[in-house]
Amino acid sequence: MKILIVGASGTLGKAAAEELGARHDIIRASRSGLDIAIDIGDAASIEAAYKKLGTVDAVISAVGNVHFGDLADMDEEKYRIGI
Repeated sequence: MKILIVGASGTLGKAAAEELGARHDIIRASRSGLDIAIDIGDAASIEAAYKKLGTVDAVISAVGNVHFGDLADMDEEKYRIGI
């Protein structure tokens, strides 16, 4: 399968690419570019990436920021990081 991982430079994206890479053709994407640059806040960037890539079999979105830590340490400020 040809799988596009958006957010591949982050913790979850790297893990997904590593796990799936042995069995599938992985295209790693991020704002700064890895295999291809995609800024999910810019529709033209998304359209250009798909035009360049052509058809993909699957897309994994691992974008965004979240607080990683104990749930007991979660407060409103840390919760809002992911929103």
